[in-house]
Amino acid sequence: MKHLPFFLFLLSFTTLSGWAQKPLAVVNGKSLSVEDFNEKYKQNKMFYQFRMPTKDEVLKDWVTRQVALSQAKKEKLDQNQAIQEQMDTVLYRAFIQKKLGSQFDKIFINTEDAKKWYEKNPEIRTRHIFIRAPLGSSQKQIAEAQKKIQEINKIRIKNKEKSTFAEIAQKYSEGMAAQMGGDIGYQTKDQLDPDYYRAAIALKTPGKVSSVIRSAHGFHIIQLTGVKKWEETDQPKVKKILFEREKKKLFDQYMKKLESQAKIKINRNLLK
Repeated sequence: MKHLPFFLFLLSFTTLSGWAQKPLAVVNGKSLSVEDFNEKYKQNKMFYQFRMPTKDEVLKDWVTRQVALSQAKKEKLDQNQAIQEQMDTVLYRAFIQKKLGSQFDKIFINTEDAKKWYEKNPEIRTRHIFIRAPLGSSQKQIAEAQKKIQEINKIRIKNKEKSTFAEIAQKYSEGMAAQMGGDIGYQTKDQLDPDYYRAAIALKTPGKVSSVIRSAHGFHIIQLTGVKKWEETDQPKVKKILFEREKKKLFDQYMKKLESQAKIKINRNLLK
């Protein structure tokens, strides 16, 4: 087991109890009382399985950290936009954990519920013939991509007795999967574009091929090649997917209430 950095255990040191007596250490006006040091040192012994650092080592690390922080502030790094964004991210995560952490901890996904959900949303394997036309493409680009994939589909249908789907995909498809005959392997519902997944799962039987469908990435012709049974899939992974969905529900509910109390103005026309 790796030792955790000493400074991680000193982040919450305060000096509230240190004013009544001489502080253990002072670095550029930042004080550390004996009481604060000993209490935190005692609390964090449980994190060490092997060699516990000495008090001198922990104190030295605290001093080193305060010297570095003091210099960083002197150089006004705390006013740097990129660093402020990092600090905001830490604050944001701490806020969510404080407000919703206890509710997240109560989420429990049992095997029966996970199985019922999975049977409706199984892990699937597909191949696809793909032509790019991502969201934001011009009407001309979309029309050209659509025309191209429709022409490929006509070629596929005309030559389905001579050429396999994989061969057509390898010859005409775009994207990294083309060289593998369009195969993208097994994917869970949350890993695939919603429109792609709906079209693929609707095929039901491996071997069947869809008509041309549109996703956020472009145009596809999909061949379903495999559907994993519940016994074959990574069941903890399925439970994790459902756990994250429940977390999102709690998060969305909380943020909806919070946003209703905030002053928000969005100029959506600028997104176009």
